[in-house]
Amino acid sequence: MKGCFFITTTTALIWVLVRRHSRKLEAATREREQLYYKTVESAHHILLNYLNKMQFVTLEAERFEDFDRNILQVSVDATDDAAEALHRLSHLPKPSTMRVHKVAYKGVVHPSDRDLEM
Repeated sequence: MKGCFFITTTTALIWVLVRRHSRKLEAATREREQLYYKTVESAHHILLNYLNKMQFVTLEAERFEDFDRNILQVSVDATDDAAEALHRLSHLPKPSTMRVHKVAYKGVVHPSDRDLEM
């Protein structure tokens, strides 16, 4: 009888401790995800403000006939690419270093991919 009580008590104590630890880990994971999304949201806001100001500069540059149209097109393309990347980055379903890298550095091989090639 004493052995059954000890086993039951120990099992219950271990279950409570593991469950408590598991909940703390889940809360920490949620907090990290919230921090990630808030950081992306803030960066998105800052960069969109910058892109809007750059569109104003582009519009002003278009007014001058002697402004190089190729440079103007580079500005327009850069603005469009940045806006698209921001949109993709802010809509990642589950953030990971690989996914963020693929969005931010489109066309550039991720270091972990390079390890797989060797």
